[in-house]
Amino acid sequence: MIAKDFKNDIVLVLPPPGWQKTLPIGLGFCAAYLKKNEFSSVIYDVSVEMGKVVQKDDYDYLWGLKAKNIWLDNAIFDMFVKKYDNAIQGCVDHMLSFKSQIIGFSVIHPKQLITLELIRRIKNRDSSITIIAGGPACFYDEDRRMLEQSRIIDLFVLGEGEKTLCEVINCIKTNKKLDNVAGIRCVNSDYKDYLPREAIEDLDCLPFPVYPGLDFDDYRANPVPLFWSRGCFGNCSFCEIKNVWNSYRIRSAENIYEEIKFYVEQKGAVCFSVFDSLMNGRPEILEKVCDYIIQHRYKISWNGNIVSLPQMSERIYSKMKMAGCEVVYFGLETGSDHILRKMKKPFTLREAQRNIRLAHEAGIETSVNFITGFPGEGECHFQQTIDFVRLNSFWIDKVDFITECQVARGTDLFNHPDRYEIIVPHDWQGYKWYTRRGDNTIRMRQERTARLGKFLKLSDIQINTDFNLEDGSECIRDSVKNKLK
Repeated sequence: MIAKDFKNDIVLVLPPPGWQKTLPIGLGFCAAYLKKNEFSSVIYDVSVEMGKVVQKDDYDYLWGLKAKNIWLDNAIFDMFVKKYDNAIQGCVDHMLSFKSQIIGFSVIHPKQLITLELIRRIKNRDSSITIIAGGPACFYDEDRRMLEQSRIIDLFVLGEGEKTLCEVINCIKTNKKLDNVAGIRCVNSDYKDYLPREAIEDLDCLPFPVYPGLDFDDYRANPVPLFWSRGCFGNCSFCEIKNVWNSYRIRSAENIYEEIKFYVEQKGAVCFSVFDSLMNGRPEILEKVCDYIIQHRYKISWNGNIVSLPQMSERIYSKMKMAGCEVVYFGLETGSDHILRKMKKPFTLREAQRNIRLAHEAGIETSVNFITGFPGEGECHFQQTIDFVRLNSFWIDKVDFITECQVARGTDLFNHPDRYEIIVPHDWQGYKWYTRRGDNTIRMRQERTARLGKFLKLSDIQINTDFNLEDGSECIRDSVKNKLK
């Protein structure tokens, strides 16, 4: 089977679009773990490569968050493929030039169509190449079905990929069966049993991410991504993180600091972004990381998501500021305690207010995120959100995003719609749900988003004006079609 001269054991591919031009940290962890186990890999970021040839107007629009849902519109996608056929083929040629028997794709929603297009072209050139797909779009059976039906993907990696990829590559290289490999689903085989992969409990055992094949300078304009932990101890009813990561695990302060030290001293990095669901899941570890940075006098800046915990104190926020923390993002979502409870948020409005004020007073920029139209939110609850903003406008520096409530797979909203008196239509898309009474529609949710955005501007609170009011609207599709002609 292995007659070719393979240069790399696997090519790890990140399909477009890339809404943030950020180093693909998930693939970076996989590449590092493969290297530790003496397997060679190369990472190929299709977004970066296509960004060099796609027209600027098309790139700015199609690679923007407003266009995220149209990447699964077959008519628009066909126009995109026709216009950029040569660019797509050039990326396929580049992937094949790495001479690997295995190519793995990291797929998130809505990258399914472009992923399948790339795989079809690869298989047409060399049908012997083993194609692996992993990532969030492969985790749930319903999401994976679109990819499975193509019958051109050989197997799926579900959940954490580091250990699974090593075992898969070893089996393929030694012509062993994959029957006993945990964490995979095979498509073109007789065995159907799925063995779940146990979570990696000791994250300190993982080597720091590496990015073979990528030019660090292509990403230097954006913060270096860091993962201090995996999972979340919360159980918010609209969030699927707990299902995907299974449990909350965090690295030691010493291990986190050593990675920061590596990037500062080896790569000259000074700006970081912590990609955790919550970087203060263990406040004592966060404080200790700050102590190390302060002690070694690193002049860096960083930001990340934070949860409003009672353990967070003025002392910790002051240390965060001294250690270079510039922005903290609070997933507040609503200014109503009633809706917070329905969302199953792990804090009260009073605790959120205390944390926002402490962070602001420490000199850290506070960014608050909101969700409009959560099931059960009436006009009175929405007005409570307006009132919360009014009372705390001095301490809220900006709002990063306002989004209409989405129903994602794997969430309590999706799994138990009857509890929330909502209906999720069969042609599921996250924004299409509605209530039995018809009093909570996408248009109503968007109307509240617009009203909240207007109030924030009148309150002189900086807001990301790119929030999406066009889900379900034909105007965005018509606009994209006109641009691609």
